[in-house]
Amino acid sequence: MRKIFFDEAGNTGADLLNPEQKVFTLCSNIFTENEASELASVFKNTKELHFVKLKKSQAGRRSIVKMLNHDLICENKIIIFIVDKEFATVAQIVNHLIETFYYHLGTDIHKNNDQVKFANMIYFFGKYEWDKGLYEELLNSFIEMFRLKTPISIYNFYEVIHNLYEVVNDDDKALIGPILGSQTYIEEILSPVDKFSLDVTLSTFLVLCDSWYNKLNEQFDVICDNSKQLEHYMSYIDFAREMDVPIQNVGFGSRKMTFPLQINNIKLSDSEDEFNIQISDIIASSISFSQNNKNPKYQAFVNQIKESKIFRLNNTHPLFPSHPNEIKQDVSDGQNILDFLATQSIIQMRKEKKL
Repeated sequence: MRKIFFDEAGNTGADLLNPEQKVFTLCSNIFTENEASELASVFKNTKELHFVKLKKSQAGRRSIVKMLNHDLICENKIIIFIVDKEFATVAQIVNHLIETFYYHLGTDIHKNNDQVKFANMIYFFGKYEWDKGLYEELLNSFIEMFRLKTPISIYNFYEVIHNLYEVVNDDDKALIGPILGSQTYIEEILSPVDKFSLDVTLSTFLVLCDSWYNKLNEQFDVICDNSKQLEHYMSYIDFAREMDVPIQNVGFGSRKMTFPLQINNIKLSDSEDEFNIQISDIIASSISFSQNNKNPKYQAFVNQIKESKIFRLNNTHPLFPSHPNEIKQDVSDGQNILDFLATQSIIQMRKEKKL
C-alpha cells in the first residue's frame, strides 16, 4: 500500500488574521524510502530536520534551497495546498453566513460557483473600495463571534455589518445584505461551532487526499505529523472513508470529490519517526516563510525559495483571491457535498438504531 506523508506550516487555528503568519501551507509527498534517502543526502546532519532550525545557518539555508531544486521535486511526488488566511476568513463568512441565508431562501450558492464570486467580491471591495477600518472590523469581529459565541460578540459583529451597510453604495449593499440577513439564523449557525470550525486544516487535507486518489486511482495510507485538528476530526474522516456507498463523485461541476474517501488507513505520527514528514515540513515551511517573512536578513533566502522548483509545480492548490472579473461560471450539475454527507449520516444513524 502506497503511503502519503503530510505536514503543515503557518497554522494559527482560528486566529486566521495573525499578522505574523498570513499564509498556511499543507504539503503532501509520496517519496519512496530510497527517494527520501536521496533527498536527505543534501543535508549534513539528518538526525531530525526542521525548517526552523535549518534556516538559522547559511549551510542550512543552502541545503533547503538545494532540496527544493532537486530532480525529485516534481508533480508526481508532491501536492501542495496554499491558503491566504485573510481571504480564507472572507470565504468563511460566505460559507457560514451568506450560504445559510440563501439556504433558507431555497437557493444553493454552490451550484453556479456563486460562493466563490461572493468571497472574491467582498475581499476585493473590502481591500480597495470600502472603508478599510470597517472592513478590518468585519473580519476581526467575525472571528471573535465564532470564538466566543457570546451575545456581546454577536451584537458587535452585526453592529459592524449595519455600519458597513450604511456607507457602501447601493450596488454593494447586495453583498452586505445577506450577511445582515444571517442574523436571523445566527443561533443555528453558531450552535455546532467549536474551536476548530474556522481552521483550514481539515478542508485542505481532504482536497489533497482526493487529488492523490485522482492521480493514483487506488487507495493509499496517510501518515501525518501530529495534528490536534485532524485528531479532533478523526471520527468524521473515518465516517467519510467507511460509508457504505458505491464510489462516486459528489459536488458541482469541476468542484467534486470522491466518496467514500479512498484512504485505506490514517496515522498521526511524530515527525522524528518519519523522514518523509520532515520533507513535507521543509517544503511547507519554505513556502509559508517566503510569504510571511519580514526580516531583511532573509530576503536573499526568500528570493531563492521563490525561484526554486517548488514554486513552479503546476498541481498546487491555491486558496487566494482573484479579481471578480476573472471568476468563471461553473456548471451547476451535481449535488451539494454537505447535503450528501448529511444524508449519509442520517442513513448511518438509522442503521445503528436497528442494530
